[in-house]
Amino acid sequence: MLNLSALFESEQWSLHEHAQAFVAAINWKHEPWIWAIFCCHLLLLLVTLLFRSSLVIQGGILVIITLAVSLLERINRWCAGHWQSFATQDYFDQSGWFLTIVVAVPLMLIGVLILFRAIYDASSLLIQVKKMQFTQEQKEKQKKE
Repeated sequence: MLNLSALFESEQWSLHEHAQAFVAAINWKHEPWIWAIFCCHLLLLLVTLLFRSSLVIQGGILVIITLAVSLLERINRWCAGHWQSFATQDYFDQSGWFLTIVVAVPLMLIGVLILFRAIYDASSLLIQVKKMQFTQEQKEKQKKE
């Protein structure tokens, strides 16, 4: 069994060494379901980028991300009991490190990207409104003179 908890509790390793050990512990050639998860992340990122101007789609993606991350503990428990049916080794420890790294972190990065885009759009809109307000005030000031 892959014990990620023990791997991450080792204080003598650097972050780079932890990452190398994590990558080395996974049987990449015989785990197509991991590649499917990565493909889903790429598809979600592509949809996020293609529809970056649609607030409805961006909001829907954020809801999907929130639901997926909030259900991750239950998914980890189910996978821990049924890993033999889809994996070559047990990646699903009690702490859920594997699914956190493979599923939650990429989803949260996509969510942060959406939030940064929303903040950028809001600040751009605020600048436009302030420019129009300033222009309107200048016109009103010229009319009075």
